[in-house]
Amino acid sequence: MNHYSTILTEGRAKAKLSRRAVAKKADISEAHLRFIEKAERETKPATLRKLALAIGLDEQPLMESWLAVNMPGMDYSDLAARLPQGIDVQQLEEMYQIPAAKKIYEESKRITASQVKSLPASDIFKIRTALQNCLGMIQELETT
Repeated sequence: MNHYSTILTEGRAKAKLSRRAVAKKADISEAHLRFIEKAERETKPATLRKLALAIGLDEQPLMESWLAVNMPGMDYSDLAARLPQGIDVQQLEEMYQIPAAKKIYEESKRITASQVKSLPASDIFKIRTALQNCLGMIQELETT
């Protein structure tokens, strides 16, 4: 079984996310994430849950790895039942940067069809990212 630090590092790399982006989504410091990924510092299951959500990983392998190190006699289902269920919608909005997406949406309403072809690539990527964030939040709400 891989250590949760390895699972996080590989998952983040596969998702092509920076430490900074993951730390911001999970509401932890980038330094704390670096320590966790290098297995230099232990963490709490609740933090692992936030990191799994931020990266888009299944939390079970992370939790099972944490349990193997910290509480070998406990089963994942026991731990999952003790952790807070779901996620606060406000926290989810912050994680998926929904306030910024709302602003981008308002700005994009002023764009006419004839202007779309002349939009700089940075604006297209900004709109695409806002849409991805909104879809990510919707998917998260559907699973909680």
